[in-house]
Amino acid sequence: MCSPTKRTKSKRGSQSNIFEGLKIKPASPSSEASSLSTKINLAKSIRHYMQSTFRFGQGTVSPHSLNGMRSQFTICMDEAYDYKIGTQDFDPDTIFPEIVSLGNQLSAILQKQLTPLQESEFEDHILHCLATIVYGSNMIERAGSGSRITLKLCMAIFRGEEIPDDIGETEEEFQELKKGLLRNDMPANVSAVLRSRREIVQHAKAATHMISQLCVYDKDLSEEIILQTHKILTHKIDAESTPWKEYSGVYRTDEVSAGLHPFPHHSLVPYKMKDMIRELQSDMKEVIAKRLTLSPLLRSTLISLSIFILLSTAMDACVV
Repeated sequence: MCSPTKRTKSKRGSQSNIFEGLKIKPASPSSEASSLSTKINLAKSIRHYMQSTFRFGQGTVSPHSLNGMRSQFTICMDEAYDYKIGTQDFDPDTIFPEIVSLGNQLSAILQKQLTPLQESEFEDHILHCLATIVYGSNMIERAGSGSRITLKLCMAIFRGEEIPDDIGETEEEFQELKKGLLRNDMPANVSAVLRSRREIVQHAKAATHMISQLCVYDKDLSEEIILQTHKILTHKIDAESTPWKEYSGVYRTDEVSAGLHPFPHHSLVPYKMKDMIRELQSDMKEVIAKRLTLSPLLRSTLISLSIFILLSTAMDACVV
């Protein structure tokens, strides 16, 4: 999963970070990473946010946060888009207007009074999407387990339900996790089984924490939030030769690379992180103040790559 070992080349997948939520009083800070802002009903928070604050019309997004701040900017396709990366059936000039149209339809639907059944189905769809992200991300690193048990655990966590920290060897869930490891020719002792389960649980809790901090509690992205998220992600998950308490929630102290590509020296990581956050805040202020156009591909790619690489390698790399 996440490791501070040298010359690592593992990469972790994405976590969604674009939603806001309900008017909930923030919980008091906790020193225990596993309990940081991870026990909320994430689906309801996202649905309430999209119904109450999100407006999408003809490419113009008009969100207003729960603290009363309003903003408006236009999403456009950046001129630097590489038309050669898609298949022959993929035409960006056709796909982008379709995305705008679907956004308009979704916005219109959410402004209507949904039935309890529609609300439930919409929330389940959101949670399935988030669980799929966790599953795909773990599979990249050969972490976690199969899609069925990943979905089960993620859905419970995203709904704010309590789940036990550990499970017994005789439980059905334990046996399913063990079979998943054996199918992939991986160690399947008790420790390995419990670790594979924790890799799912902590990944889902980390996603919940970041989304809730940025949106439900309406905070700006910061180094503290990124480090807290990483602390949750790696909670009680030892690296190959390093106890989790030594690398969890801190910047790396070793030189690392992905293949032949070296990442910045570890001494530069804190400075590059500060630069990334400062640049993001400056750019967003300018976009909102001047109602400029914003390329979702360019901006989200730059920020997502930085955050995902940080979360994927235990702060082993900072690419900005």
